[in-house]
Amino acid sequence: MKRSGVQVRARKGYWALTAEQTTRALQPPKSAVPKAVDEALASVNRPSRAAVVRTWIGTSRGENGKTRVTFVWEPIPKTPGESAASRAGDPVRVSLMAVAPDGSPMFRGRVPDVAVASTSSNGAAAAGQSASPIRGSSRVAFDVTPGKMQLRVSVEGASAQVLDTEMREITVPDLTSTATLLGTPAIFRARTIPEFNRLKADPDAVPLAAREFGRTDRLFVRVPTYGPGGTTPALSVHILNRAGQAMTELTAAPFTTPNQQQIELPLASLPPGEYILEIKAAGEGGDAKELVGFRVTG
Repeated sequence: MKRSGVQVRARKGYWALTAEQTTRALQPPKSAVPKAVDEALASVNRPSRAAVVRTWIGTSRGENGKTRVTFVWEPIPKTPGESAASRAGDPVRVSLMAVAPDGSPMFRGRVPDVAVASTSSNGAAAAGQSASPIRGSSRVAFDVTPGKMQLRVSVEGASAQVLDTEMREITVPDLTSTATLLGTPAIFRARTIPEFNRLKADPDAVPLAAREFGRTDRLFVRVPTYGPGGTTPALSVHILNRAGQAMTELTAAPFTTPNQQQIELPLASLPPGEYILEIKAAGEGGDAKELVGFRVTG
């Protein structure tokens, strides 16, 4: 430093930054992972050891201006080394109650082995007496008015004992708008090619609540899509990494059921880790986007 009247002091052993270090220090900070990506990844987290079931809630367009809510639950397998005494029993059914903000019931039923009824008729559903543990996914669907709703879930064992309870606050979307809209993407899994083809052709196939899959699993996604005047919006689909960066582009194809499209989700080439399926819709009514987090194991 040769400027007059200026004194430079540095700690012992200090060396000036190299040109590379200076450039790196002056670069703007890297952009943070988008909040929507973080939320999608958070949904992949395994339930606590105390939980006995996984649940999934999806929405699609219902009848008479209402939104159809689909509730799916499946038992969580015991972890290796977990003793039979660690649980009060195997889950057999789930009692479900949807409540409006004013406390009035919107739906009440038990899943499965029930003849489900809307509370607009008698307010309840007739229950069967099956006591066999559930091995796969069970589903119920009901139509409600868009808006806030509280979902009360009670997991029951073979003797009707309560194994677990949960209350969840949900905002049911209004899917009657003329804008481009997406319902909730649902994931389906098959082990073999014949099973995969059968599920893809089945409009009543039950989706999964699980979000952890092996690389040999065969997955496809079914998503409700809505455009103004009954049009079908074009979909752009990508697999993203944890940072939200696009890795692989996928193709969507129309399903036989109106307003639904299907996407095959190959896993064999993905290393173990967490990923996001990004579904973007574009049409005359604007744009819409849904993110689905999932984990691939070895």
